[in-house]
Amino acid sequence: MKVFAIVPVKSFENAKTRLGTLLSTAERIKLSGMLVKRTIYILKKTPGIQKILLVSSDSRTKKIARKYGVTFLEEDKESGVNSAINLADKFCVTACADASLILPIDLPLILPEDVSIICKSVLDDNNCVVLCPSYKFDGSNVLLRKPCNIIGTSYDANSYLMHVLGGIRNNVKTKVLFVSRLMIDIDTVLDVRNMLAMNETDNQITQYLKTILTKPHP
Repeated sequence: MKVFAIVPVKSFENAKTRLGTLLSTAERIKLSGMLVKRTIYILKKTPGIQKILLVSSDSRTKKIARKYGVTFLEEDKESGVNSAINLADKFCVTACADASLILPIDLPLILPEDVSIICKSVLDDNNCVVLCPSYKFDGSNVLLRKPCNIIGTSYDANSYLMHVLGGIRNNVKTKVLFVSRLMIDIDTVLDVRNMLAMNETDNQITQYLKTILTKPHP
């Protein structure tokens, strides 16, 4: 099975804005770069992922893609996650991918074996959707579609519920898997504090965020 991983990436200045009370713009830019690189590393270590697609209008993401040897799909302008995925879907169809796995960059706990669980869950299915929700159950932290355009995406609009309903309405077999590390994202300051309390994070990102949390704030 040929699975393409789709990683939509906002421009670094516009990423993680809800962490603005904790991180300066320069710190958010640095964190975004670290998260993109870690996501690439995890996906490259995951058996079954044939191609990694970074989709962005950001020049920094383009440089990272070139440096780490992954495919970069350039948007003319930043138009949201769903627009970025539409661009990637066209690439996947043209390249005859069997399935696509959509992964955001802000899942700092993920390991290759977690992504493998999602991929292996569709080996015996021809038409299906697999989701892993965020721990708040308001977003789709992982979405696998087989084939890659079997349903459209509905990010930034209670995407977990919308993707489940999308599968049901299209009469597509829809699975929800609860993989603990995949359910942890870092959208808010509370998310960051909860993640750090788990003591199960990437060392580099952990130390960076801990340093920021302990610095004096005006």
